[in-house]
Amino acid sequence: MSFLDAYRQQLEAQIQEHKAQMNLLKARAKRVAAQGRIAGYAELAEADKHLEHVKAKFNELKGAGGGALQEIKTGMKKALADLTASTKRAAQHFNAPAQPAPGKSRARGKPVGAAKTKGR
Repeated sequence: MSFLDAYRQQLEAQIQEHKAQMNLLKARAKRVAAQGRIAGYAELAEADKHLEHVKAKFNELKGAGGGALQEIKTGMKKALADLTASTKRAAQHFNAPAQPAPGKSRARGKPVGAAKTKGR
């Protein structure tokens, strides 16, 4: 076996290693995305509970007399604030972050994971 053949085998092995690493990262990315969707659905369920609470407070408000109006109004404000917060949290799980253009790196300089070399 010549030096050139050995060098080719070494490069081929390195390419295979990188391909395996990339496949692992792709699988992890899919898992993380699925976990985000699961969390989003949990947040949506929480937002649904808050929505039902707001509806109930609104129905109380419709039938309230003048004396109870201020108390119900305060409860309604809190219920709406809770609904707004839970809806925003749910939306964060479903809004896709902006992706960099293919072939473009996120930051300038060394690529992530680049080895530091001393004196080379």
